[in-house]
Amino acid sequence: MKTLLARLTLIISVVVAPFTQAAWYEVSASSPILESQQAARVRAFEAATFDAVRFAGADVGSLQQLKRFYTQVKPGYQFSGNAVREVQVLEEGTQGGNYVVNLRLDIYPSANACHKTQYKKGLVLTRFPIVSPQQAALGGIYQFGDDFSVLLNREITQHAQSFVGRGIANVDVSPNMPSAVAMLAEDKDAQFVVTGAITDLSATTDTSGFGKAQNNRQLAVNVQAMDSDSGEVIFQRRYRDVAHWPFERHSQVDTQTARFWQSPYGRWHAG
Repeated sequence: MKTLLARLTLIISVVVAPFTQAAWYEVSASSPILESQQAARVRAFEAATFDAVRFAGADVGSLQQLKRFYTQVKPGYQFSGNAVREVQVLEEGTQGGNYVVNLRLDIYPSANACHKTQYKKGLVLTRFPIVSPQQAALGGIYQFGDDFSVLLNREITQHAQSFVGRGIANVDVSPNMPSAVAMLAEDKDAQFVVTGAITDLSATTDTSGFGKAQNNRQLAVNVQAMDSDSGEVIFQRRYRDVAHWPFERHSQVDTQTARFWQSPYGRWHAG
């Protein structure tokens, strides 16, 4: 199961990526049905993809990698590390001895590694406050919001392909403050601002099993991303998890240490 941080990074990538310099192209192509309908389908998909990529001025060198995916009959395809990021099948079928397809493709201007950074967009995070600080009393984890945002920024920097992390800002912004969002983004050379908050760190005790009672702890996070130019909220999500809290109730826990992040609670959320 993906950890909370991995899921956050994935959803940010999926939602924010369409706002970068990728562009959608709609194209049709056909191929005569000779040895089999399946082979004609693959050729038609390849022809349509080649035409769209060439028209977009992207790198056609990696298209051979897509052929094996087109052998699978699906309503759409997603790729990474390629000029083509997504293919949506609008229409397909036989017509007069040919197999005809109508596709919609999401294409980046270049998939070359040397040009890749040129098309990435900057993304800056703000620190995640704990909405109810009294919930952090168990373990004394009052810095958990700051440490969580640091790890999320690290996850984005290491794994996001569509944008580059610009660090963490020590200011509070919201959709009600579009000018502050724009100023922060300009200062950090970022096109997107991601804010969030820890909304639940409450703990419960499970006495249903045999032996020693087990403490469980919630982690609920609100996350939203804003476009720096318009101030528009691109997405807003709420996430909630619960995991075993292995520490003694009166112990003080440092959320910057490996001891915490390698514990059952830390591993569940950060991997």
